[in-house]
Amino acid sequence: MTGSKFVDLGVTRVYWVTTVAAWPALTAAEVNAGVELSKSLLPDYKFGATATNTIKERDITALFDAETPTIKTYAGSLHLFRKLLTTGLAGTDDLLSTFTGLPHGYLVRRTGPLATQAIATGDVVDAGEFIADEPEQESGTGSGFLKITVPLLAQGYYFNRITLG
Repeated sequence: MTGSKFVDLGVTRVYWVTTVAAWPALTAAEVNAGVELSKSLLPDYKFGATATNTIKERDITALFDAETPTIKTYAGSLHLFRKLLTTGLAGTDDLLSTFTGLPHGYLVRRTGPLATQAIATGDVVDAGEFIADEPEQESGTGSGFLKITVPLLAQGYYFNRITLG
């Protein structure tokens, strides 16, 4: 087997995209028009396929159960730094406002090229459709910077290899 192994550092960009003309035919322009989350996103975020739902059934002569895959599933959750002004008030780029009010959108992740490389036509991304649940604010615990956790509610469409138009 040829090729190199890469450490998963500095090679991921994640976006929240709210305007898509023809899902799942995403374009680089649509992704770039979204909100980039990468520099606010903590490493414990979750996004991707999860174990497929299954059914267990067998005939009366079987000695073991058989599991049959049915509906595929995916999940997402964001853990984000808040961006506040030195006055302690929310800045214009504070992500709390982005995810308040149950917004609908698409989480898009590109892994591979350096994170400093701009999103471009031909890039391969993972993308899923979500409604963002109410952000959970973290504060007053002395555990670090102010953060929010945004549970994402899957809306039925996840694609793990889309080439951007």
